[in-house]
Amino acid sequence: MKTLAEEKSLEKRKEKLSVFDNIKYIGKEYLKFDKVLMILPIIKIPVTVVDSLLVIYLTRVVLDGLESGEDFLQLAIKIGLITAMMVLLRAVRIRINWAMDYRNYHANVSLFRNAVDDKSADMDYEVFVSPEGKNRFAKAIISVTGNYGSSVSDFYPSIVEFCTNIAGFLTYISIIMMLNPIIILLLLASYSVDSLIAFQIDQWIYKQKEERAKVKQKLDYVLNSSRDTSASKDIRLYQMSDWLYELSKRFGREHVRFEKAANKKRFLQMLLEAAILMVRNGAAYLYLVYVMFHESMTIGEFSMYLAAIMGFGNWLSGMIAQFERVMNSHREVIDYRDFIDMKDPSNRGEGQVREHPAEAVEMEFRDVSFAYPESNQITLEHINVKIKKGEKIAIVGVNGAGKTTFVKLMCGLLQPTKGTILLDGVDLKEYNRDYLYTMVATIFQDICFLPSTIAQNVALCEEEDIDDDRLWKSFELAGIKEKIMSLPEKENTHFVKTVFEDAVELSGGESQKVLLARAIYHNCPLLILDEPTAALDPIAENDLYLKYNEMTEGKTSIFISHRLSSTCFCNRILFISGGAISEVGSHEELMRLGGEYAKLFQLQSYYYNLQNEV
Repeated sequence: MKTLAEEKSLEKRKEKLSVFDNIKYIGKEYLKFDKVLMILPIIKIPVTVVDSLLVIYLTRVVLDGLESGEDFLQLAIKIGLITAMMVLLRAVRIRINWAMDYRNYHANVSLFRNAVDDKSADMDYEVFVSPEGKNRFAKAIISVTGNYGSSVSDFYPSIVEFCTNIAGFLTYISIIMMLNPIIILLLLASYSVDSLIAFQIDQWIYKQKEERAKVKQKLDYVLNSSRDTSASKDIRLYQMSDWLYELSKRFGREHVRFEKAANKKRFLQMLLEAAILMVRNGAAYLYLVYVMFHESMTIGEFSMYLAAIMGFGNWLSGMIAQFERVMNSHREVIDYRDFIDMKDPSNRGEGQVREHPAEAVEMEFRDVSFAYPESNQITLEHINVKIKKGEKIAIVGVNGAGKTTFVKLMCGLLQPTKGTILLDGVDLKEYNRDYLYTMVATIFQDICFLPSTIAQNVALCEEEDIDDDRLWKSFELAGIKEKIMSLPEKENTHFVKTVFEDAVELSGGESQKVLLARAIYHNCPLLILDEPTAALDPIAENDLYLKYNEMTEGKTSIFISHRLSSTCFCNRILFISGGAISEVGSHEELMRLGGEYAKLFQLQSYYYNLQNEV
């Protein structure tokens, strides 16, 4: 949980990131990704302005030519040349706009969206699952996918359009200055009112983003749950569809509420802008008519100045609109960078290296305590235990005792709130995080397969890099070899039916065996099995116990289970109760102690014996 000082530091950092900071940042990213995208605006800006000038110049040439009785052929040649230039410039503009849109789209997908995905997959587990991490991730997703028409990918195009409008604006000012400089002041005053209204509305919309991100998290969670095939049986059997539908409607209504409120404000803005436009254009017409009657002005000049005044408004409106887009997308870039720049507490430097990487590890918890950021309660408190190299440790206790938290601390997914965890006598924080992960093979209770082959889900690499002998040895030790052999494509059978029509759907027990095969395949010096037999039948569970010694040979192993009968083959048992290790010893020692472990074991045995009698 962030302290008040950290919150203030974060807000100060956001305030320090100016538009120019983000221009430099995005510019560097684009230069690395696509240099052509940075060159195209240099051509686009002058082409757009000149094209606009030719439009009003053509009207003046035609009207003045008609008024003065100019020769038809001479006038036709002028019109033809100007028109040809306009066609050429339009063609160039269309080509540049298409190229910029195409390249910018790919930059958004390949650069920004991928960066968010890569960051979320690589950042420290405890940071990602924290409330702050989830919130920043949700805001970053909104920033790269769109927020009321604004996103990170809009930042650069908005700046280009803003610069284009500035160039046109200054060009048209120079034309109007020849008529009357006071007109410029009046026009600026009317557009200032427009921009003030728009700015206030944009500020309001941005302030709603924090709340919108929270609603989006809830809505996405419900929608994803309803689409999750692993939950489809429960949804149908327990008739959860209506309940999920009502939840999605409720969160959807909250989401729509933000949209409606924003649209109402935008509608009000449009009405006010329309009223101001009518007054401004009407005044321009009246002034030009007055000048034409009282001073010397040709019809061509009248049309040119009128077009310049209208064009001035268009350039200024475009400049204001693009400035709003720049500021909106600037805020999105801030949220994007706020997530991308999140610091991980783990060591990403060179770090400590083990002398014998494949050798079993020794681990020690020294007065370790841990509390989750969103909780006021301590999950684990004052844990002191030493696990020797090659030991087989069983961790048992009731639900919520802190067993899974204990192993997450052990493998570096979480860091202690207090205390130190040592691996071979060295603080876990001294090891490079990714190097540390190479020493740990885990099976957690969550089952997740990627849309690829069984072999790739076990080896977690490309097919050409898979060691087939080691793969099939892993299948055999995990007790899944016969099942794999029975499949038409064997180890090349795909997972995930929503992606592959011929994919296989394994039972819970079979899926758990595949995960076990994955842990065995990677042959890490530390093996952590969190409830690996929860979905196995008694025969499969017994087979696993018989192979456990072979599986854990040369490794330090941690075995979490609710079934206390499975702890008998371990060297020591750690009984966790109330966030602390209350009992330590072998099965026989703890039974003689007659404490919590013995009572729980006898309770389980009683029901097993009762079933046998029946």
